[in-house]
Amino acid sequence: VVINLLAKEIIYWEPTHLVLPSLSDRHPDHSALAVILDFVLQKLPTTQCSPMKLIYQIHGQYQIPNAEVLSITLSSQQTETKRKAILCHVTQTALCGTRFLRYASGSELFIKDLSSTRFNSSPQGYEIATEADFLKIQIRLKALIRWFGKPTFQIISNNIQGQSRKSLSMTLSGGSTSIYDCNSAAVVGHGTMSIRNGVINAKIPLSLFTGVDNLYIKLQSNWGFYDLLGWYKLQMKMHDNQLSIEVGHNTSKQACNVMCVIPCYDVVTYCEKVIRETADFCEHIIVIDDGSSDGTTKILQDLVIAMQGKMSLVTFQFNRGKGVALMAGFCEALNKFEFETLVTLDGDGQHPPAEIMHLLKAIASGASMAIGGRQFKLMPARSRLGNTITSKLLQWFFSDAPEDTQSGLRAFKHQQIEQIVTAVSGSRYETEFEILLLALSQKWTIASVPIPTIYIDKNSSSKFRPLVDSFRIIRTLIRFRFA
Repeated sequence: VVINLLAKEIIYWEPTHLVLPSLSDRHPDHSALAVILDFVLQKLPTTQCSPMKLIYQIHGQYQIPNAEVLSITLSSQQTETKRKAILCHVTQTALCGTRFLRYASGSELFIKDLSSTRFNSSPQGYEIATEADFLKIQIRLKALIRWFGKPTFQIISNNIQGQSRKSLSMTLSGGSTSIYDCNSAAVVGHGTMSIRNGVINAKIPLSLFTGVDNLYIKLQSNWGFYDLLGWYKLQMKMHDNQLSIEVGHNTSKQACNVMCVIPCYDVVTYCEKVIRETADFCEHIIVIDDGSSDGTTKILQDLVIAMQGKMSLVTFQFNRGKGVALMAGFCEALNKFEFETLVTLDGDGQHPPAEIMHLLKAIASGASMAIGGRQFKLMPARSRLGNTITSKLLQWFFSDAPEDTQSGLRAFKHQQIEQIVTAVSGSRYETEFEILLLALSQKWTIASVPIPTIYIDKNSSSKFRPLVDSFRIIRTLIRFRFA
């Protein structure tokens, strides 16, 4: 009844914009409202009412790095009003006042386009597919979360007419587990749910979702208030009497053997030369403009036109970190291209594109991952110190670890990129280190390829912060060690 009433109100007022909570918000009330409103939106006649949706998220990180982000600047009066509203939460501000008041910033961020694609980079991303007669779900959990309580999947299904709506749950048991109807507490089926190396693997019979148009899946814990993950939406389709999932738009993918991903942030002096030279060694280049403000954006936009389809550009309105940029590039590659090998390199001229050929030879010889190794003794002091510390620590845990742990010149097979976007969080410089930890823990074949050690103008263009980013990298290693 409530859903129908809300749909009628929206149809009556014909709004041009709707401001909605995100499905991926980790606050259970926020995400529950998002699911209800998604039911409402399915009731709207698209020809009569099609408002632009502005999505906000308070708890947790936005889970689609290459979505269009709208930043709205607030006036000083609006900012003060927001601050006073936050202070109304007396208990929370008394306990964590500084953290809560961080929300009283001078801008508001909204996601304008949440069109799902199969591969979405997120700190704890869902990877979902069909396998035989089962829905297969894979999620990597953070270490601390795994120590408290047994994770539980909550599943809501409905058809667009709203005539069939189910609420199911299944809890981690280490193997076969019962699936319950949340309303009647009756067992409606059996699946499997286990955890290994910090990754949850679950299989749910597709027969439970006959006649269903949409599925909403959420992972929660019996410990703590916030959900482990927000809701993830899937569309269900029937093909030749076989139920399957449809995530995102079914577009044909461009085939290419080698493609490159280049993150760029304020590299106006170097990026064009790097990109043009890289084009000689691959079929396609994905460049991520990570919120540049020095003229880099204009150069990249001109290059897209000049390179006539050989370059794609993903643009962030503000700087989000090298790790987020890389993961956005990986997702773009997986969603739009059929490739054999993917190469990453920096846009500041540190990595000569001609070295790509040597990494490709290592991959062709059987390596799952190749990394360009530089000589530490030729590095500037601020880079040499961080590299030396992280290298020694990593080799303490993994004797076969490559010496250069922070090189951005790397090559991966397609399968490895799929694993990375499922298992690795995108943040800043520690993301590349986290990828290396994944490779070592999964026993990938890693080839270290010597490359020239180049630091232009004593590495003045680097955004690496020796103390802060080295600490973040070491913290990543400690978290991994105790996972």
